Amino acid sequence: MCNVYSYMRISTSEERDLQKFTRQESALQRYAKENDIEYLLEFREDKSGKNFTERKQWQKLESIVQPGDLIVFN
Repeated sequence: MCNVYSYMRISTSEERDLQKFTRQESALQRYAKENDIEYLLEFREDKSGKNFTERKQWQKLESIVQPGDLIVFN
């Protein structure tokens, strides 16, 4: 059995008022229910999509994921 992680990102903290995690959370929950998935850990951050170097949550996820694990994005 593989571990399953979810990852959500909105563009920037300044746009937080305009962008919310709500839509992503709903979609990930629906996907999990439809596919009988329980996420081991959920990662979220509000960082630019330009690069991965400043995404601390992504780096943390990347450091623990193992071959065969599943990361669900939305």
